[in-house]
Amino acid sequence: MLAVSFLLLLTSIAAILLGSVPFDRLLRVFHGRHREMWEARGRPTGMFWVPPGSRFFTGVVARGDLAREWLYDTPAWIAESPKLLGMLHRFRWCYAAGMVALVLMMITIFIAAAGRRF
Repeated sequence: MLAVSFLLLLTSIAAILLGSVPFDRLLRVFHGRHREMWEARGRPTGMFWVPPGSRFFTGVVARGDLAREWLYDTPAWIAESPKLLGMLHRFRWCYAAGMVALVLMMITIFIAAAGRRF
């Protein structure tokens, strides 16, 4: 049972890291084409890309805020481009897969702790 939990944890981490790639690509476009909006959002950083002019702590906090917003809302500048919209959908699907894997991992841990078996 713990092996299953560990595999689910690895799956969750992999999904979230994979979702960071399209998020970082969108962030590059946001930084390059909409600099004033990027600055107004707190100069968010990516997971693997740190834009010039950003600061570590405030950039990480701003990244979390922006990621949560993009999970539920589609900015007009993304909606106008099929390529960018595809990146946003990949980010959302990877995040959702990561969260589902985390929930399943927690369930398997609770089942194991209760002494139950599948």
